[in-house]
Amino acid sequence: MLQFDISKRNGGFILWGDYGTLKPLHSYIMDIANNSPVLDSEGIVVALAYDIRKAYEGQREKSTTTVWDDEITIYGVEQVWTTFLMQVALLRYALAFVDSSKNDQCQIYLLEDFTEQILQAAFPKESHDILAQYKQLIGIQESFIEQKLGSRSSYFLTLNKTQRKLQLAEILSSLQPMWDVITRTLDSDRKHGVLNPDELESYSWNSMDNFSDEKFQI
Repeated sequence: MLQFDISKRNGGFILWGDYGTLKPLHSYIMDIANNSPVLDSEGIVVALAYDIRKAYEGQREKSTTTVWDDEITIYGVEQVWTTFLMQVALLRYALAFVDSSKNDQCQIYLLEDFTEQILQAAFPKESHDILAQYKQLIGIQESFIEQKLGSRSSYFLTLNKTQRKLQLAEILSSLQPMWDVITRTLDSDRKHGVLNPDELESYSWNSMDNFSDEKFQI
């Protein structure tokens, strides 16, 4: 049972689940990360597994929910849109390179369905374009994404709520390998989009240290 609470500024959401859901999900992600040749065993996808483990160990958010007549404990951890969507895309791609069972396939379908539900709730008008860009990310190498994701996530978190809604799809598009080259080549003819490759280069995970915590609230 996975649930979500969209963050106030729509920079992401809290991923909630009970122990019986989060523990197997963590194991599944780690199994794919350790066995797929296209993933780094200490990379971006493993960071998602780490978040989930910290959640069910009670080191992040904790709440209760009612299932039928029973009150159960659920555990949560914050996720940023840009990072989470890329992690799910990498998982989908990695699954093609390991011997997977029907249960493995079921896990990724459930995670993708969960992702679509959150996006549709958070971005009713924009979710179609965001999902289209997510699908374009499936197949991109993790080693390439590691070079780009920090700048995109850092930039995304400097935006206000309205800007995040309007720019998320193009931020995801900017993770495409040829985006920088195409954007610079066609810059004078662009009729849609607000991202500037040169501006994005000034952002990184480390650049978040130069801003106040308020600036980067999810």
